[in-house]
Amino acid sequence: MATVPKPKLLRAVEALAKSERLLALSAALANVPEASDALLAAAVAELAEAVAELADAVAEFADAVAEFAEAVAELLELVAEVLASEALLVEVLAEVLELDALAAASLAFVVAMTACAVTNDSVASELESPAPPSPLNIAINSS
Repeated sequence: MATVPKPKLLRAVEALAKSERLLALSAALANVPEASDALLAAAVAELAEAVAELADAVAEFADAVAEFAEAVAELLELVAEVLASEALLVEVLAEVLELDALAAASLAFVVAMTACAVTNDSVASELESPAPPSPLNIAINSS
């Protein structure tokens, strides 16, 4: 025959079970600060990792900006060289035009001297040739 446990014994077992649950619950509650510290440490670690990634991205961006600045500086040097070459070309063209102007002035001087000589020869030949009879003398001598 089965024996029915006594109510005192039943209450004692129930009390023991409750105390074990309370001990487990208090042990779990004791682990809560440690667990929250661990979670906080993990969050801080993730934040530090994100900050490190951001710092790497900023460094890469700074490198790209530096490379771009170098490229712009090289481009500006090339533009300056082109402008200097164009200035030299303008100077050479000015000298060529100056030579053309000098040649034109020399030609004008030669033409003027030739005209002067031709005029001088013409005047001299007019002065040396005998004077043609004037119409008045012709009329008087023919009567």
